[in-house]
Amino acid sequence: EPDNPSVIANIGILQAAKVNPAGAIDALQHALTLDPNLLEAKFNLALAYARVGRRAEAAATTRELLGQVPAESPQRPEIERLLRALQ
Repeated sequence: EPDNPSVIANIGILQAAKVNPAGAIDALQHALTLDPNLLEAKFNLALAYARVGRRAEAAATTRELLGQVPAESPQRPEIERLLRALQ
């Protein structure tokens, strides 16, 4: 399914796990182009940016993600920790 944003995001997450942050960034950006509401993809994109030293982009992506995640979301503390680490 070459145009399925969830599949593309999963490929990006796998690439990040295999220490291929450049490939991860490309795949995750593509997935988010197809579906900007894939929050796990956005979180992993922020992590991939951070891993390659693109801290400003990581922080901006994390702030954007915080704007999308409800306050009561169980993932929110992890996203907030990432943003604090980037500042």
